[in-house]
Amino acid sequence: MFDEKAGKLDVQGWITLTNTTGTTFNAAKTLLVAGAVGTADGGNRPSFYGGRGTPGPRGNQPGTETARREQLGDFYLYPLAERTTIANAQTKQVSFLDVAGAPAAKSYFYRNPWLQKLDEAVSVDTVLKFSSSREGGLGDALPAGTVRVYMRDARGAPQFIGESEIPHTPMGSKLALKTGEAFDVKILPTVEKRERISDERWRTTMRYTLTNARAQGVTVELAQAGLERWWHDTKITDESQPSTRADADEAVWQVAVPANGTASVTATFDTRF
Repeated sequence: MFDEKAGKLDVQGWITLTNTTGTTFNAAKTLLVAGAVGTADGGNRPSFYGGRGTPGPRGNQPGTETARREQLGDFYLYPLAERTTIANAQTKQVSFLDVAGAPAAKSYFYRNPWLQKLDEAVSVDTVLKFSSSREGGLGDALPAGTVRVYMRDARGAPQFIGESEIPHTPMGSKLALKTGEAFDVKILPTVEKRERISDERWRTTMRYTLTNARAQGVTVELAQAGLERWWHDTKITDESQPSTRADADEAVWQVAVPANGTASVTATFDTRF
């Protein structure tokens, strides 16, 4: 449950138990063992994604803190506080985590593929950022699963605003989870100019136009990807505001877009193609 105005997050963790054994278990001690178990076919390795098979927003970072949980080899154990009764063919949910008032913040993000231009503006991603650290976070390691996010409307009723999958996440991690796409904050990347400057070099000027129909100003984290993925000598020769090189492949701008207004960023790229 996210309170945007207060910048706080209340988190309840639930385990879904399904009993297909043919036997009812009465007042059973129940233990969740969380971790990626190796299988003969290689198994699955979940990661942070933003939906539609694309990499998620920037900001996810694994932690280095040891949780106060029993460990079994490379697995974490989550004993359920109360005994559980579950009948054959029954599915039920049992709580294993309850944290109130963890710091959290909403942000906006857009990643543009390799110098891509669009004919129509698209919505930027809405991102929820928080931490699993002991200080200023949830204070626990998180088993892989689905994070469903709710906010209260003006009447106080909780409303679902989005969900995101997470992998097994150590304590101390930073999480940046895409919860949806902004209805009223959009971006239009266009190619303003493209010219050949030699037999092997091109100069491309991109313009990224952002619009904000909200009554409050917003900041959009804009990433231009693909700078080093195919050709390893791409250069930004000019830009309307300074970018940071988050890694070799992406340049990132923090773009302030005023309330009920627009903003734009231009950048010129010297590339091999």
